[in-house]
Amino acid sequence: MSTDINDITEGTKPAPFKLSACAIPDGEAGKLTVEAEFKDGMLFTVRYTTPMAIQRISQTSHILQWNQAKKARENTLDMEKFVQGLVKHCVVGWRGITPRKLSKYILLRNVPVEQLDTEIPFDPTEACFLLQKLEGLETWLIEVARDASLYQNNVEQEAIAKNS
Repeated sequence: MSTDINDITEGTKPAPFKLSACAIPDGEAGKLTVEAEFKDGMLFTVRYTTPMAIQRISQTSHILQWNQAKKARENTLDMEKFVQGLVKHCVVGWRGITPRKLSKYILLRNVPVEQLDTEIPFDPTEACFLLQKLEGLETWLIEVARDASLYQNNVEQEAIAKNS
């Protein structure tokens, strides 16, 4: 009986690393959330969103509009639709958002003094409004939603919990 070189286990190379075997599936990754501070203690609970998912939100938010100067139809981003898609896919909730904090960034009027420090409850419609009015929030939200390093701790904690 002859010995095949492939039958010898000592000194053999380990199997090549397969990224596809280790990467969390998109559906499972989309359940991961992190709470991150935007500014002044305004905390958003953000869902992990893959770069491809953000791209799909952008693509489905484009509309054809007539450009009079070019005498042609153009594909244009419908910002309202894009913001609605971001809120639906990325924003799970918020904490610490009050009229007093927002008044540093958005012009507000007719806010009763007794409600200046009252936390505004999360609502998707209010979140869309905030994304359209609060400078830099949209960009920050996309950065947080796509930053896998922020969610890695949650992945490791889930693995530990499953193995316990």
